[in-house]
Amino acid sequence: MKYFIGIDGGATNTRIIIMNSSGETLFKKKHFIPSNISIEYKDTACDIMKIINDSINDSKILSEDIISIGIGVAGASFKDGRDFLFGLLDQNDFGQKTLIMSDIESAYEITSIDNSGILATVGTGVNFLSKDSSGTVFTAAGAGHDTDLGSGFWVGKEIINRIGKNESALYADDNLSEIFQILKDEFELDDLQKILETINSGPRSFITKTASIAKS
Repeated sequence: MKYFIGIDGGATNTRIIIMNSSGETLFKKKHFIPSNISIEYKDTACDIMKIINDSINDSKILSEDIISIGIGVAGASFKDGRDFLFGLLDQNDFGQKTLIMSDIESAYEITSIDNSGILATVGTGVNFLSKDSSGTVFTAAGAGHDTDLGSGFWVGKEIINRIGKNESALYADDNLSEIFQILKDEFELDDLQKILETINSGPRSFITKTASIAKS
């Protein structure tokens, strides 16, 4: 039996699925690990490679039976990140079997039946992609998670800013108190400064942890 691997990697989470040549799902898992290969790309690429190898081991298949790997990740246009990830894939004999593309581009290819229409993705960042009848690509937003309004990161950042500017009113203002409780539950910490230190512990951590607040 031959197998296919698909990876959907955003700036907050990474999902992997392994399917056999009959189209049956053999393995799937969601990892709370960021996969934007333009941010701390060496660590990110190593994490993606580890997820692939761990998933192969967990599903008890042989790596030589993998015939194709599709990786749709945020920051795919960043050359250094792509090259480093391809280098790791080559070391594991997967380089020639792998296609790396942007997460929104791969999502569009999957969801658009006739290769037309508009796709909006709203997560850590926000992005819109469309094609006309000639195949010309049009995009909107996509300026970065820290710029586009409505992104998970933008929502989380606004919450942190609101709390930080009104720390003295955290227990007097019902709205601020409720928001602060969300932060405490999310990070399992009671002290605002410790929460902020956790969020700011590194570039990837800052993006992932800030965006994670938006869901609550």
